[in-house]
Amino acid sequence: MNWDTLIRSLHNDISVEEELALNEWLASSNKHKQLFNQLKQQQIGLDNLASKDEQEQQWQLLQQRLKAVPVKQMQWQKWFKIVAATAAAVLVFFISKTYMHQATAGTHTNSIVKIASTDNQRKKLVLPDGTTVWLHYQSALQFDSLTFNKQKREVSLTGDAFFDVAKNKQKPFIIKTESLNVNVVGTSFSVFARHNEVQQIKVATGIVTITGSNMNEHLYAGNALSYNMLTQQMVRGNINISEASALKENQLFFEKDSLTSIAQKLQYWYHKKVVVAKAEKIAKPVSFTGIVQDDGIEMVLDGLSYVAGFTYTIHANEIIIYPQH
Repeated sequence: MNWDTLIRSLHNDISVEEELALNEWLASSNKHKQLFNQLKQQQIGLDNLASKDEQEQQWQLLQQRLKAVPVKQMQWQKWFKIVAATAAAVLVFFISKTYMHQATAGTHTNSIVKIASTDNQRKKLVLPDGTTVWLHYQSALQFDSLTFNKQKREVSLTGDAFFDVAKNKQKPFIIKTESLNVNVVGTSFSVFARHNEVQQIKVATGIVTITGSNMNEHLYAGNALSYNMLTQQMVRGNINISEASALKENQLFFEKDSLTSIAQKLQYWYHKKVVVAKAEKIAKPVSFTGIVQDDGIEMVLDGLSYVAGFTYTIHANEIIIYPQH
């Protein structure tokens, strides 16, 4: 995290992309939070500085101190003391050099923000309105930074995510998927919305309204809805709350699942094709209930194979499960 972003954030003069990066930086370390809080405290006393000349002199002094002991070679405690003692000078410098241009800082050539996860790394992010989103593997969230949390709170989702929405009755939170709109005021729920797959919404807390083609459904905590885009068939049901929150907790939830059902949940979770070899010849039906922490696909398969009775092979884009007879 660079000084420019830190200082401008104290005056709400950063882009949405920078705010997301700052939130991740603060969440990654208590030391980061401590430093940022120190800067905020120093900023409160800025008006006591006598003149711009004095401000510039303090900035020059700070530069000399930092050059004398390179940051990379400093111990954290020493570096933090230097920063805390001269934070006001840093703040003043950036106010005089950059903050005067605040009127033009909000101009964006491209206001669309897109955050995406990879096939082996999930992402957690805090949106400008305070909503927290857990993006699952190979998922993407998109919104317009010029309108979000101003005129409206609207995002688009491709993939799989859990939302803990900050409450705001005046500005409902809307999630647009390929075929559905999910509307909430302040609640928590998961949305599965991958291309050409059955879409699923599972509610952990609060009330969720789902609209679409000839659809206007209200879901409550413990409710779930599946929607087939091809057949336009909708199915409502009830689930365990732990299942609704499984994505947030990075856990796979199973309840009386057969081997075929286990394979289907693994396919949804890892977005890889999972096949049960010779499923029709299974002599002893499996019924597995439990919660499995996602410590990597091989660790999960090792644990499941032991309790559910199967072996497996992993290929580039396919997992094959072999039932033990």
